[in-house]
Amino acid sequence: MKKLFFALLTLIAFTACQKTVNSTSVDRGTENDTSITATDTLTYEVITSDPKGWFGLWNNENGVLESNRLDSGSYGSPIYFQSGWRKSFVPKTKPYQLMMSVAAFGYSANITINLYKNNKLIRSTTGGGVAKTLLNALTEEEQGTAAKPVVSYEVLVNNMDTTKNQYDGWTGVWTNEKGVIDDNRLLFGVFAIPSGYKYHFVPEQLPYTISLSAGPYTKQASDVTVNMYVNGQLVKTQSTNDWIYNMNYTLN
Repeated sequence: MKKLFFALLTLIAFTACQKTVNSTSVDRGTENDTSITATDTLTYEVITSDPKGWFGLWNNENGVLESNRLDSGSYGSPIYFQSGWRKSFVPKTKPYQLMMSVAAFGYSANITINLYKNNKLIRSTTGGGVAKTLLNALTEEEQGTAAKPVVSYEVLVNNMDTTKNQYDGWTGVWTNEKGVIDDNRLLFGVFAIPSGYKYHFVPEQLPYTISLSAGPYTKQASDVTVNMYVNGQLVKTQSTNDWIYNMNYTLN
């Protein structure tokens, strides 16, 4: 778990260096706008008035976080995408969440996330400098077994102080199906992930130690609760308004 600890230190340092941003956003639409099936084509779209573009995180078709990768030629600088960027796909996993968290280049220009089903707008979220959204598209749970367990992380945000920056978000790092930390970890500290985010996977081999560190995006702006599930059964839970370091559970 030393790797998780050092990655978390890097994440905290990255967070401390970022600019203060306007956390206010406006959602137009609800999760009940339309039903979504496993054959529907879903689309993310990002619109911003910042001429230099935007960067962020989003769930891909496999339910795994993707991002504008950092430019290796200038460490810490992301490759910015232009306004009007779109990504379309058919979800390959269930349950599935549409999740995106983005920031305009200067952290001040308006930025909008649009979600589409078969080219029909189903949700639009606009913020000043930053925006984030989460929608449970497919809710049916995949069934696991003792030999091939389905592991889930879930993070909930509550008791929010609405005067704080990104009070309704959290950040953290965790191990994936390979037992290693996702290589998006340097961006986890920059973008607030919405409450209710879940990550599901089947470990590539047993024994396997589930491990996650998480906390409110702005320290003590809210409480976070981390839940760990195995085959749909809650196996461990912990809550804090600070940071949870290396919360672990081992599968044999």
